Amino acid sequence: MKKMAKERTIYDNYNPWDTYPDDVLKEMALECEWVENESEITEVSLCEWRFAEMEEDWNNEKEMLSDFFEDKIVEFIGSVGLWHGTYKVKERDEFWKLFNKAMTDCDFFKIYDENGHMYLTCSHHDGTNHFEIKVVTEKGYTVLPRFAEKVYGCKAREYEPITKGRLIDMLNNQAKSNYA
Repeated sequence: MKKMAKERTIYDNYNPWDTYPDDVLKEMALECEWVENESEITEVSLCEWRFAEMEEDWNNEKEMLSDFFEDKIVEFIGSVGLWHGTYKVKERDEFWKLFNKAMTDCDFFKIYDENGHMYLTCSHHDGTNHFEIKVVTEKGYTVLPRFAEKVYGCKAREYEPITKGRLIDMLNNQAKSNYA
């Protein structure tokens, strides 16, 4: 039997009614003395508490994510779903810059881990974006060029460090192609 990686949810706001069911909120309201008795609990108060709990949970997770990704460069690798198709994406930058870019126009999102691999899924009116989030290490900067060459068939020359001679060659080639 083939095993599937266990999904560990870091944060998910796709269905707050599953994450914060009414019975749990009612129990919390009584334990935390938000109300004196269950008859004071209304649908409106349940909704308000649900979204207040979501916001508090997200603020806690944001803090932990900030601590984890502090001073690290990451790559978001995946796809962006738009009304006219799905497109592959691979970008490298600071975590919050890429997270905010990925979340553009998105109302719902889920961050989760599967055996050490972190993922972000976020949805907007035109589709859903899916990303794997990877931390780039110093070793990763030197490993990535060979990986790109071997896996994607990229020319090694395009991914080698740029020397003065290489830069002059690239500029000359670009100039030739502009006037060809």
